[in-house]
Amino acid sequence: MPTLAFCDSYYDGENIQGLLRNNPEAMTTDSFRAEFYGKNLGIPCNMIAYSADGYPMSFPAGFSLIHNVFPRPSQPWDLPYMAEIWRIFDEYRLNEATFKAYFEQTKITADKAIVSLYEGEKTVVVVYDVTSGRDKFTLNAPGFSKVTDLLNGGTYELKDGKAVLPARVRELQMYLLS
Repeated sequence: MPTLAFCDSYYDGENIQGLLRNNPEAMTTDSFRAEFYGKNLGIPCNMIAYSADGYPMSFPAGFSLIHNVFPRPSQPWDLPYMAEIWRIFDEYRLNEATFKAYFEQTKITADKAIVSLYEGEKTVVVVYDVTSGRDKFTLNAPGFSKVTDLLNGGTYELKDGKAVLPARVRELQMYLLS
């Protein structure tokens, strides 16, 4: 702990990779927040994220970014995926935006999915869907008329503040609201 006084950030995550991959329900959001959220230590955490066959980088990226914990890829083949996330953060200036975690905000919600948001010049939401066996979910975003999928493409109209979007279970989803 005393060495953290000399740090700008810390890296963590090697200890939970097997758990996330083999038994994702066992890693609760409360457990993740306790170890990775960084507020308890006063400095931001970065998650060391591994990918493997059947376990794409989008899985640890989704779980970490709903907490505003940046995933750091451990394999070179994950760099193109992460480069797209870095591009989104740069283009929409998300590092300068106000982050509101799912447990701090109720403005934007989704049925049985976790939603955090970045509010700045634009509003970008990060969605992590934990419900297996479905192909769609409803995003509730009152006050907005359109939602754009920043990672997979596609624009959807919000009717009465609601849009039905494709579900990507246990994967990072990022949407621009306008």
